[in-house]
Amino acid sequence: MLTLVGTYPPIRCGIATFNRDLREALLREGVPSQVAVVAHPEEVALPFPQEVVRVVAREDREGYRALARLLRGPVILQHEYGLYGGKWGDYVLDLLEAQGPKLVVLHTLLQAPPPGLGEADLRYMQGLLRAMAERAQAFVALHPEGEGLLRALGVRI
Repeated sequence: MLTLVGTYPPIRCGIATFNRDLREALLREGVPSQVAVVAHPEEVALPFPQEVVRVVAREDREGYRALARLLRGPVILQHEYGLYGGKWGDYVLDLLEAQGPKLVVLHTLLQAPPPGLGEADLRYMQGLLRAMAERAQAFVALHPEGEGLLRALGVRI
């Protein structure tokens, strides 16, 4: 079964809403799906709906690895830097070890370091994106210049 990974209501954030809307659109097209949530510690015990089959605490690296072992079908993973645990969300790489095809929806692509950060941080984030590209079969970039930015980083698209 298709699994959507990211945040999900009742968590209040744009990616949670995006994931919910994507699931509803898939259901209208007859595509069943389930949801795996990555949540901050204070969100883990929220009353998630029945389509949420697993909740992983954001900094629980073994939880990411366990989830990856459970996922057998296709995965659509929502990505934004800092959404997942580790340095700039690099625990996402553990999730991308799951078997089956993986599509990553990129909600943020950076051309310059975020305010207050330096070039080293930007290089790390870009390296993380390249590592994700080695594990995923496809990307969807929501940034209007996504294709060009991915090509500039050497990501196969």
